[in-house]
Amino acid sequence: MNLTEKWPRGKALALRGIVDSLNLCACGSSAHWECLLDLLAEAENHSDRGFYRDKWFEFGAKVLDGWALLEHGGAIGFAWLTCDGELLLEFLRDFGTEDHDLNDDSGHPGWSVEFSWDETENEHDEYSRWAAAPPKEPRP
Repeated sequence: MNLTEKWPRGKALALRGIVDSLNLCACGSSAHWECLLDLLAEAENHSDRGFYRDKWFEFGAKVLDGWALLEHGGAIGFAWLTCDGELLLEFLRDFGTEDHDLNDDSGHPGWSVEFSWDETENEHDEYSRWAAAPPKEPRP
């Protein structure tokens, strides 16, 4: 999967910053991305019970609020997405949360490999290519 061909550079760079700030480790399954997608979708939908429908959803909303993916007024139960939350939700919907690389048994989404990067800007590293490429559009 080549994200640089499917997502604009500005969005990709912004997304990289968001994913880095979450500090989610890469061990285990991709369940954390599925949970994140569910929580972000709940904030977008604003259902009647909101995040109060379940103690884990309420806890998740507070975590997402701490990550600046949600904003809330007087009550966390009916929080809404920030711009970063909207961008991450769009990305997870576009690229999914499941492992897409049949040659990789890590259980992680195929795109997660492209988010690993070397500070020496390895020429084979997708993020380094995004960062080094001349801008083709204004950053959102």
